[in-house]
Amino acid sequence: MDFINPILHPGIKERIFDRWNHPFAPFELHQKPLHTQRRDWSPKLDIGETEHYLLINAELPGINKEDIHISVKDSTLEIQGEKKRDLNESIKYSRVERRYGNFVRHLALPYDVKPEAIKAKFENGVLHLTIPKLPPHPEKNTVNICLLYTSDAADEED
Repeated sequence: MDFINPILHPGIKERIFDRWNHPFAPFELHQKPLHTQRRDWSPKLDIGETEHYLLINAELPGINKEDIHISVKDSTLEIQGEKKRDLNESIKYSRVERRYGNFVRHLALPYDVKPEAIKAKFENGVLHLTIPKLPPHPEKNTVNICLLYTSDAADEED
């Protein structure tokens, strides 16, 4: 196995410890192995639920509303966007710690949802998603079938 240098792969330690601390959490879909995945940064999420809604809050500081795209396909929520670099080219920076660039998050939704009814609000650098859950499918009634013996079936045909 190749050694993963945390300096060359920013955010790798957080991803490893997230998997360690939450071993049963669903993996993000379409995720490449740790040593080959390249993403500029990833927003932090809070995920909760009420009886009727899934609630997701994503920290997106410094991002314009127009640069955020949200979609649902095959029970997977996708949040993607771009944080544009706003550094002044005439300044010689000695340190730049803020992250810039593209991001994408894929979340497998644990319930059937109504995508056209999702409400999204973006304020103070936080994206708030309210996702209505569909009611659970009712259990199908059990129907008992009466089994006829061969001799009984022959008698009924006469």
